Amino acid sequence: MDVETAVEIHRKAIQDSIPDERVSTTLVPELEFKHWKKNGASLLSYPVGLAFSPKHSRLFITDRRLHAVFMVDMHCPANVTLIAGGGEPRHTNGYGNKARFRNPAGIAVKESGQLYICDQGNGRVRVVNLRTLFCHASQIVQGSAEESQSEEEDCAGRRIRKVHVHDLSLISEGNVPDLVSPFAICASAKGSVELFVSDVGLGKIFSISGVVDDEETNCVGQLNELFCFDRSSLLTSLALTRDEQYLLVGDGNGSCIHLCQVRGRLKLRTISNIPGLMGIAVTDGGTVFLSSSKEHVLFSLKEEEMLGGKETLTKVCGETAGHRDGV
Repeated sequence: MDVETAVEIHRKAIQDSIPDERVSTTLVPELEFKHWKKNGASLLSYPVGLAFSPKHSRLFITDRRLHAVFMVDMHCPANVTLIAGGGEPRHTNGYGNKARFRNPAGIAVKESGQLYICDQGNGRVRVVNLRTLFCHASQIVQGSAEESQSEEEDCAGRRIRKVHVHDLSLISEGNVPDLVSPFAICASAKGSVELFVSDVGLGKIFSISGVVDDEETNCVGQLNELFCFDRSSLLTSLALTRDEQYLLVGDGNGSCIHLCQVRGRLKLRTISNIPGLMGIAVTDGGTVFLSSSKEHVLFSLKEEEMLGGKETLTKVCGETAGHRDGV
C-alpha cells in the first residue's frame, strides 16, 4: 500500500486488517475545514499575535480587525484557515466561527492542546481547545444540516473540525485588580500551566497560576499581580527566558525591554534603544528576536549576553516600510 495520499479510514475492520508497520498517520485539516483561503495580501487585516506549535507544525495568528484566529500549516503555508471567531465583535463562547472576539491580541500555545488568547476588547483571557484539530476524524461529530452549505455536504454528512472557545475564569485574592485591557501573553513550557499577561490599561504584569482545564467549559486560574509600570508604558510583548527565571517585558512607548526576575518579583534593569518594540521571541538556541514597528527592522541578541549585561543588538532584516520577500 504505497500511496502518498492522506487517507482516513473509518471502518474498524479495515483498520485492523492493515499491519501497523505499513501505516503512517497524518492529517490534512484543510480538507475538513469549512473556512480556508489561499494565503495572500488581502487575507489578514491587522495580525497582532503569533504563536507556533513545534509539535504540530502549526502557526496561530490573531487578527485584531477581523476579530478572528487563523491557523497556518507550515507544511502547506499557502493555505490559511479560520479556526475561531470572525464576524461582528462581541463576546460569545462556542465552536469555530460561532465564537466571537473583540480585538484579540496576544496568543500563547501549550502543546497539551490549548491556545490562550488576550481578548483585549472584552477584558478577558480566552481558551481555544485544539483537540479536534489533531485527533482522528472518527472522533469528530458529524456536521449538522444547519452547518451544511450544499446538498452534496448533506449527503456526505462530512465531519467538520471545529475548535471550542471558552473563558478562562480568574480567581484573585486581596487587592489584585481584574484585567481591563490584556494585550500580551506568554506561557511556561515546563511543568504545570502558568501564564503571564500584560495589561496595557493598568500598566501591570500579571501571572495566572494553577490553570485547570479539564473540560471545554471549565477553565480556572489564579490571578496574581507581579509588576507595576508607569502608566505611560505600553506593554506590548512578553517572553520567558529558556530557564523561565526571567521575564522580558517589551515597552513600545519606552523603546526598551524590562528584564524582570519572576520568582523574586524584581525589576532588574532596562535594555534601551529599541524604537517601537512590538514583539519578542526567544528560541531554543538562546537567540532573542525583537521587532521594531518604527524602524521596520528585526533585531537579535544573545540571551546569555543579555542576562550578563553585555548585550549587542544585531539587525537581522528590514530597513524601510513595505512588502518585499528576499534574503
